[in-house]
Amino acid sequence: MTTTLTTTEPIDPRITALARHLESTGDYDTADIGSIEEEGENRYTVNGEEYLVLTDDEAETAWDESMDQYIDECVLGEIPQQFRYYFDYEKFKHDASFDGRGHSLATWDSVKITSMLTKAKRAGIATRL
Repeated sequence: MTTTLTTTEPIDPRITALARHLESTGDYDTADIGSIEEEGENRYTVNGEEYLVLTDDEAETAWDESMDQYIDECVLGEIPQQFRYYFDYEKFKHDASFDGRGHSLATWDSVKITSMLTKAKRAGIATRL
């Protein structure tokens, strides 16, 4: 369920952080903060574009889970069964971490806005998130 927040309601710090970022890029005026819609699961819509807004700890957890899923679904399937025992998840994730969390969380364009905001996009849909 989508809810639209107005300035008379308490403002979620994630909305404030997103509005400040968008204002710094010239894409948004914080006076219009009530136009940011909370979609749930740390997802927000601004002018038809969606953003995933996470704290640093949440982004790290999401990245770790995303990498585990990628390894299970994409990497291990290419390794013969008899060699999978030798695969080191942590070393693989360590190497992948050099690309940053945005590479995994923002699968469409790999853009990480700040340590507090992570922009990602839905696969196959050209909108932010």
